[in-house]
Amino acid sequence: MKSNNFDIIKDKFDRVEPEIPYSMDSKFIKEMILNKQKHKVIKYKKSNIHFKQIASLVACFILIIGVAFTTNSDVLKNNKVATFNNYEELSSKLSILEKPSASGESGCGEFKTIMQIDEDGVTEPNTIKSFDNYIYYAYYDHNNINNRNKVYIYLTDNGKTKLLSIIDNFVSDDFSINDLIVNENRIVINASTSSKTVTKIYNISDKANPTLVSEFEQSGQYSTSRLIDKTLYVITNYNASVQDSQKSVPFVKQNNKITYALSQNISYFKNVSIAQYVVINTIDIETGMQTNELKAVLGGSSNIHCTKDYMYIKDDNFTNSKKNDYETIKLNLNNNRISYATNKEISEYSEFAANTGKGSNYSSVLYFEQEYFIGITENTETTENEIILFDKELNQLDIKNLTNAHIPTLSKSLAKNEKENVFAIPAYFTDGLKRCYGVITFEIENNHIVLTNEFKNENSDMMYQGNCIIINDYVYNVETNDFLADDKKVKIFSYKY
Repeated sequence: MKSNNFDIIKDKFDRVEPEIPYSMDSKFIKEMILNKQKHKVIKYKKSNIHFKQIASLVACFILIIGVAFTTNSDVLKNNKVATFNNYEELSSKLSILEKPSASGESGCGEFKTIMQIDEDGVTEPNTIKSFDNYIYYAYYDHNNINNRNKVYIYLTDNGKTKLLSIIDNFVSDDFSINDLIVNENRIVINASTSSKTVTKIYNISDKANPTLVSEFEQSGQYSTSRLIDKTLYVITNYNASVQDSQKSVPFVKQNNKITYALSQNISYFKNVSIAQYVVINTIDIETGMQTNELKAVLGGSSNIHCTKDYMYIKDDNFTNSKKNDYETIKLNLNNNRISYATNKEISEYSEFAANTGKGSNYSSVLYFEQEYFIGITENTETTENEIILFDKELNQLDIKNLTNAHIPTLSKSLAKNEKENVFAIPAYFTDGLKRCYGVITFEIENNHIVLTNEFKNENSDMMYQGNCIIINDYVYNVETNDFLADDKKVKIFSYKY
């Protein structure tokens, strides 16, 4: 049997993830021993067996398995992830772990590259989203202390925009809005503090009058979320208290009812060293109800990758490890079971801090677009920006230096129209003391970056630059001013590319 055929068979076996028969389960066997029960013995009639032929078949089978073990190390890998039998075991484990460091205690390490890889069928959140001809924007007021979080809903029509409604007062002012997801007649809004996250789902069938469908509070600071079909996955980072047992177990709250994660739904990495969870809540956005029991991974990193079938959660130590030199746990989104990812999966979905060859004083975001990567980089010493085109192996194909324009090196800042091969990114332009906001558009042609437009907005009323989005033939760019009236705090400027 060829090794690649074995990989295919093993991959199918891993995806099914069959359960252990109950008669072989440790709890069942323990019960049989304590009750002094015996297994039933079934007697078979004697038959004429050709032992030589059987021995030959067994030898052949052993040879095949031996070759498979040699060529595929994942066969020998224990795929079972450890969980806790009870909360006492969990408390005992937490008592020997390090307390998570507060934000900012770790100091300033070298700048790394963020990789942004989208998956088909998986919707990721952003501060700006569109659906049909509508724009939804998540706004946070940095300068006022009341009613700081808002969502603006606009109708677009060939470059024109009309404000339809504002969703506000949906969380207290100690929360900060993170992002949103839109799907047909539903909008999901995520907001968080350093210790808890609120997710609200609204019915937007009537864009002028959104109505609340459901809301959840989840332990931990918001990390990210994903929408697959109608199922929402909300991921948070929860720092467990090693002294207070009541604050050591992740929870979710709906309609003032708190549900804690069951001990058997809390798994952990073998080399876990820090008392920090990745917490995963699963919600049906149509009904607004929780669809699976709350899951948590102790020692997990907030750096996750999600396909339509699996969510990959990295060991919190992965940032200090070499590629493949760390563990990844995967959550099967079809049956809600957790297991270890194979080495092949780790390599495919690692999204490591890539080496773009620019050195440690560069901050970069890499966007994967079919056959190449688009890099948005900033020299952190000179603040100069570049747009770089790489092939799939991160070999540089082309580079454009931006002299009088500055663009953000934040994930999800690049807008695109894949059908037209057009990209847009918000920018601010400087010319001496003069400064204005706008958008840069470019295309990829024959392995080269072609800068097509520098759209500049001379409007002096706006203070901050927001994200941009492409709808049909127009780029819509958001700018904000915290000191204007609510219906004027956010303005959208459109440019035909």
